[in-house]
Amino acid sequence: MLQNKTVDARGYSCPEPLLLTKKALEEEVFPLVVMVNSQGAKENILRYAHKNTMKTAVEETENHITITINQEE
Repeated sequence: MLQNKTVDARGYSCPEPLLLTKKALEEEVFPLVVMVNSQGAKENILRYAHKNTMKTAVEETENHITITINQEE
């Protein structure tokens, strides 16, 4: 069964989106979907995920950025 969790960090200033993402990752529910609306938050989250060997996918719209994080297999 596919589980997932969503973190809506739109409107938060750095480092809050990363802190919310780290807290959600502690629950180990994948995929984790994180919504942000700044390039800085996107880059920080991607850097953290890649450093911890997680797979990511990014979808950008004009309103926000969606980052999907999965465990590396």
